[in-house]
Amino acid sequence: MNNFTDEEIMKELQRRIKLYNQAVIDLKQTNEELKVVNKKLKESEALKSHFVSNITNEIINPFTSILVLARNILSVEKENWGKVFSMVEHIHSETFNLDFQLKNIFAAAKIEAGEIYPEIMKVELKPIIEDVIDSFEIETKKRNIKIEFLFEIKSRSKEPYYCKTDPEKLKLMLSNLLYNAINFSHE
Repeated sequence: MNNFTDEEIMKELQRRIKLYNQAVIDLKQTNEELKVVNKKLKESEALKSHFVSNITNEIINPFTSILVLARNILSVEKENWGKVFSMVEHIHSETFNLDFQLKNIFAAAKIEAGEIYPEIMKVELKPIIEDVIDSFEIETKKRNIKIEFLFEIKSRSKEPYYCKTDPEKLKLMLSNLLYNAINFSHE
């Protein structure tokens, strides 16, 4: 058996107490860090729940309208086919809105998952903008809104104007701007 002096025992006890105290400090710090992470997770979960709750109506309402209108079209008597055009117009509108909302949902999901990366390329700007405006043609006509797109680049050349961007993300951003402008404009 080893014989230890009182001084050696005291040094070993002090060393162990110091290690214990450091472990307690480390555990407290880890606990505080876990509290912060837990709080952020709860906030994230609350935002996600709120998002899902809000977006559910954006998806369910158009689907319900589309199903009801399709059923109504199928049951229209031949002499009442004039009503079909109005129903088809409504189906287009609801489908357009649903497609728009789903694109935004998928983009948000990719952003949240960290799976969205810009694909920068040289693109002609004017056709992208015209395509976005054209996609809202029925909605603007329905609301009696006129969109005027003036595109003039002061250049000596008649060449198309190009820029470096991600065309799909640019379309999505422009679509969101136009969607909000149409839906929140005063008639």
